[in-house]
Amino acid sequence: MTIEPAFADFEAKYSQGAPQVVWTRLIDDLETPVSAYLKIAHGRPYAFLFESVEGGAHRGRYSVIAMKPDLVWRCRGDQAEIAVGPDIAAGRFQS
Repeated sequence: MTIEPAFADFEAKYSQGAPQVVWTRLIDDLETPVSAYLKIAHGRPYAFLFESVEGGAHRGRYSVIAMKPDLVWRCRGDQAEIAVGPDIAAGRFQS
């Protein structure tokens, strides 16, 4: 299994505070996106799973598991709020 980007590239950008995407390609009959999410995210706040379905038979299916976001956007009723950076962990949202 090849993980991208290479660790040295990831480390250089991460140490500068740049958001990172780490990915691999799997063909796996025993793992589902949901089971992988449950293992990786393991109760972390604001972790999420996005899955592609449209066109999956022709172009393949993609799943994205994300954790520790830089920005959280939420809606409650007709009110939209965001939290950025340290405000996320503190639960401080601005409307």
